[in-house]
Amino acid sequence: MDQDDSNARKADLRPAQDGAAKAPPQTPGYLRRGRLTLLGRIAIAVTLFVGGLIVVIVGVEARLSGAERLGFVVLGAALMLLSALLPVRWIVNFKAETAKEQALRKPGTVELLTAASTFKRSADGNSWELRSELQILLDSGPTFRGPYRTAVEDWRLEDWGRPLDAWFRVGATLRCLYNPTNPDQVLVFPHATRGTEVTYNELTTTGPDHVWFYSAT
Repeated sequence: MDQDDSNARKADLRPAQDGAAKAPPQTPGYLRRGRLTLLGRIAIAVTLFVGGLIVVIVGVEARLSGAERLGFVVLGAALMLLSALLPVRWIVNFKAETAKEQALRKPGTVELLTAASTFKRSADGNSWELRSELQILLDSGPTFRGPYRTAVEDWRLEDWGRPLDAWFRVGATLRCLYNPTNPDQVLVFPHATRGTEVTYNELTTTGPDHVWFYSAT
């Protein structure tokens, strides 16, 4: 490798400078917060439905006047209806946020600066958890860097015909999509070759094989 090629590679590995575009800070506990939000919403919907059902049963079974019984039934039905409408609203909001996220993603290449993997066994299937310091170089020029983690199921690696370390190793460069305003997610395409145009739409689940990397802060 001549001196010019060596200098060019070193330039590719430099973090973004002060004059370059910078991503906002990663969200501490990003995956845990996401799981808690989902569990909280499920709990709210279930509580409203069960509470509404109990109110209806009390209204029907209790020895109340006609107006009081009707009031209980109406209140219970309203709570049950709300338990169904809230998830619909959450789904609509999720689709809108996902569409906005997709529009802001830009193609680029990630390089694994570090790689530490752990094999995990579970009833749902074995997987490899990988933690890595990623450097993201967008095709448009800006460079970003941060700690990320992902989990790759064992069966996917068997389908790919290569072990985890063959795909995700120190120095490996892979095509990606990245939204500079959302540093908590990087969409990586292990099969795409350098220079390949990559697209993905999670609302229709169309696109090449991919792996999600999430903030490891």
